[in-house]
Amino acid sequence: MKMIYSRKQSQKHHELLKTFLPGGKYSSYAIKDSSSPIVFCRGKGSRLWDVDGNEYLDFNLKSGSAFLGHAHDEFSSVLGDFIGAPFFADHYSNELAACRYLRQYIPCCEAVRFGLSGTEIVLNAVRLARAYTHRSKIIRFYGHYHGNADPLIYSNKVLIERPFLRPFVTEGAIDSHIENDNLLLPWNDIEAVEKAFQDYTEQIAAVIMEPVAVNGGGIYPKEGYLERIRELCTNNNAILIFDEIITGIRMGLGGAQSVLKVVPDLCVLGKAVGGGIPVSVLCGKMDIMNAYESGRVIQAGTFNGYTLGLTAIGSVFQIIEKHADNYYQNMERVMKNICSVLFESAKKVGFPVSVQGPLTCMSIHCTESELKSVDEFDGKVRFMDGVLRECFIGHGILNAYTSRIYANINLTEDDVEFFGKRITGALEDASLLLSRIKRGWE
Repeated sequence: MKMIYSRKQSQKHHELLKTFLPGGKYSSYAIKDSSSPIVFCRGKGSRLWDVDGNEYLDFNLKSGSAFLGHAHDEFSSVLGDFIGAPFFADHYSNELAACRYLRQYIPCCEAVRFGLSGTEIVLNAVRLARAYTHRSKIIRFYGHYHGNADPLIYSNKVLIERPFLRPFVTEGAIDSHIENDNLLLPWNDIEAVEKAFQDYTEQIAAVIMEPVAVNGGGIYPKEGYLERIRELCTNNNAILIFDEIITGIRMGLGGAQSVLKVVPDLCVLGKAVGGGIPVSVLCGKMDIMNAYESGRVIQAGTFNGYTLGLTAIGSVFQIIEKHADNYYQNMERVMKNICSVLFESAKKVGFPVSVQGPLTCMSIHCTESELKSVDEFDGKVRFMDGVLRECFIGHGILNAYTSRIYANINLTEDDVEFFGKRITGALEDASLLLSRIKRGWE
């Protein structure tokens, strides 16, 4: 093993943290990762430094939230100036900028509401769809993630029998009505969706999905798939909801819907849209969103539309808008160069690797070829990807869980060089570890 980083101070910190924090981590998904978390003390652009003095190329970006990178000068200045303003007021003069930018760039956005987290805003989108249609059933898809609340993390009603489809259950969930109202389907199988609409005529309130299955391994929709679902929703008076918590802003200022040319009735945004500041957005068609004005549907919260969050949204759009073509073209160029270096090193080491999904939120898998469907992103692939991720981290390359790589607008060729100097060692470590593990499987 050639791990180049010592993390003694981070490990010491973590041991103390575990005496306060169950598992020593803030996410139940992170607890499954056996490694100690890295404790950081500063960051700039695409780089982070930990308390042991190690430098990292950050492709995690707090699960993709820090789209502007770390300590972006203009963004930091705007937020810093705002701290001295009355930002605990219910309404502030700069809130219109965020609303106008969202309506200008997000195709489905005729009206907006705001929240703090993706989980919260998804729940509100589903509630709104149910109220508008006076129906209760929701179609969602295996491998897509819509937050950790009971109604959207739990289902044991699998309509299409496939060996890879397994109910995801969390202890403590209230399941009496959830089982009947959640219809869990395989992604990219249009016949399954058509059958669900046939079997549950005039009962389906909404179809919710990631327009690109980023959480499912980086799977793009098949040709015509989104268009057909759009048609089915329209013909059956159901609401189409795009979960663009990840793809919003990242795939373009208008999100995946602007790139893929399919417009939903509602969409949710988060992560990158706030540049790392906690905020989420529900955008939608005016006739649906007007249910809030009539009081038929409740959406309330102390920090809904809080002014720091709206300032962040307005600033993110303003910064990107000024040089949008340059930013997106630069990210695409740098990420393609990262891929080229990765493939060259993988060939040298003899390590199987594939890359797929949108370049600004792409997935790296330990497979000979790209995954064709979400069911191929099984436990074995996830495990191997996790080993690869740990080896990346040991050589100063941070990526998100399931080996996802997030780009930021500050990426440069210096980052490609940093990556190139470390990737071969990381792949050699992964190859050695996985060969030992595979011998145990045989």
